[in-house]
Amino acid sequence: MTWPRLCKNSIGNVAPIIPSINSDEIPAILKAAADAGALHAAYTIVRLNGDIGEIFRDWVHKNFPDRAEKVLHQIESVDKILADLDYRSIPQIIVLNKSDLVSREDIEILSRQMVLDKNAECVAISANARETLKPLVEHIAARIGTFNVKAAP
Repeated sequence: MTWPRLCKNSIGNVAPIIPSINSDEIPAILKAAADAGALHAAYTIVRLNGDIGEIFRDWVHKNFPDRAEKVLHQIESVDKILADLDYRSIPQIIVLNKSDLVSREDIEILSRQMVLDKNAECVAISANARETLKPLVEHIAARIGTFNVKAAP
């Protein structure tokens, strides 16, 4: 699968962003995604959950000793802002887009991992398989209240 084909009419996601290490690359990456056809963009700042946090801290101190404390402080600042907003209490539905390009087995493995890592529901969708959109709408409806979902013609 080529980058232009994956980006066409989709979302370019830049992840993980590590402040003061790769954050300066965001503009060039987003430009490349836009040039390849991405219509929307998003980014995710690295999270230091569980054992990964300790591994990352060791890595950043060994590889970037001159700015390790700055990097860690910036990541902790984002975590504090999210905590202050009580972000983690907001129910999440992880949407795995372009599921038609991935095997069912891989989708199931990734879905299980998302549930374990994020304690969030996970729904695989594809614009090429309209029937995959109904479960997403049903998950959203369950979170915000019920309403009638009409089947697509």
